[in-house]
Amino acid sequence: QAGDGSRPPKDEFHGLIRFIGPDDGAVVTDADLPISQSCSYREKVIDNPFYAELGSHPGFKSYQGCSYCLAAAERGPGADPDPAGTIIAAIRRYRRTLPTLKRFWLTNVLPLYDALAEALEQGPNEGLWQGLTFNMQIRPDFLVKKAADFKSLASKAADQGALLRIAVVGFENFSPQEIDILNRGTKPEDLRAAADILRRWKRSPPKGLAVQGFIPSFILFNTWTTLEALELNLKAIERHDLQSANIHKLRLGRGTPIHEKARRAGLLVNAPTPLIAHPHGYTSDEPFRYKNRRTRSIAEGFETLKPFVSSAQADLLAGVISAVKEAKEAPDWTRAAETWIRIRKSLCFQIPEQGRVETPAQNSTRQSPLELAPGTDCNNGCRGCVWTHQMSGTQPGPAHASPKGRIIRLAGREPMLHENLEKLMADLTAAGAAGIELETNGRALAYPRTLQSLQTTKITA
Repeated sequence: QAGDGSRPPKDEFHGLIRFIGPDDGAVVTDADLPISQSCSYREKVIDNPFYAELGSHPGFKSYQGCSYCLAAAERGPGADPDPAGTIIAAIRRYRRTLPTLKRFWLTNVLPLYDALAEALEQGPNEGLWQGLTFNMQIRPDFLVKKAADFKSLASKAADQGALLRIAVVGFENFSPQEIDILNRGTKPEDLRAAADILRRWKRSPPKGLAVQGFIPSFILFNTWTTLEALELNLKAIERHDLQSANIHKLRLGRGTPIHEKARRAGLLVNAPTPLIAHPHGYTSDEPFRYKNRRTRSIAEGFETLKPFVSSAQADLLAGVISAVKEAKEAPDWTRAAETWIRIRKSLCFQIPEQGRVETPAQNSTRQSPLELAPGTDCNNGCRGCVWTHQMSGTQPGPAHASPKGRIIRLAGREPMLHENLEKLMADLTAAGAAGIELETNGRALAYPRTLQSLQTTKITA
């Protein structure tokens, strides 16, 4: 809790040590495996012809890794001299202090693979591994090289009572040109081979290995993206049964080669840069221009309509591309979003106080909540979250609508970070709002002063 009991800062970790959980760790089920390892991908960016002009830039001479990742600028501490022993000691320590621990998370698996295999072989069979799941993030090219070894490792884990679950990160893009722009250091054929392996393992999982529930992600929009690249990726996503993929635009952070390249090309937008949080070191999401006019319209349409879909993002992108290709003028995406909202509200089922579900026809006189988005920041930074990519305030409900007699829903970003939230709710109540629904991640509720202030408001849900 902050010393003065005030509202939490944007960094959710500040002053929240007391609220992590009970001292006995009874509710802790997941933990990172704390092994000192850095990303194994070390492709020098200045060796990429796309970034040849940056060869004289002192900040990028030693830059090794993806062109958009700040973690590639400086490597962390050296590798653990005995990672296998460290893994065993960490598991033993965690299981002693956190009895309900069920899952370990491992990133940058390439340097950890051999260590984990060695740990499984030398770890005493005293139930140390029993009931544990190891969630392992791996690159597609590494999966292709190590597929047989992974099956062997999973079998060893199963013999010890453990399970390996893999998540392939870094598909990102099937286009050779886009791969070069991102400096991914892989080839389309490796991506295709990795997708085929995953599909085969989903149908017939090897002993001790799980791949179900894996949702791939793609970075399909950057300043130089072309229509041809988008269509190539959509065909690959369909061909390899990756329709559940999350599709993103590039997060353009300062201090990265791709940011400098865009700056020199005059493709940055002079606008406020929202702050974001990301484990790979991204600290900002700077707006940028698209060189291709049709790509710009497609990106605008996709980002505008993306909040209305969850697992059908590839289908949405295909529809947006078709609309742009067929339209004589740039589509009005704001109008399309408003239409989508009206359709969604007309199809929603309302639940009255009696608990009986009413259809829209039966509920023709009942108004749906008026949605307002007062927040412009969030203290979560969740991967895959629509609002992570839309930092400016939006207002799904009509700005001119009267709150009188209406339920007001405050949602989008994190409303409780709004500096005048109590006054806003008081004003809505004074204007005749029938009730206020607050959609929050709950972090701010850890502050007693915040809880006390909310008791004076007319929150109904």
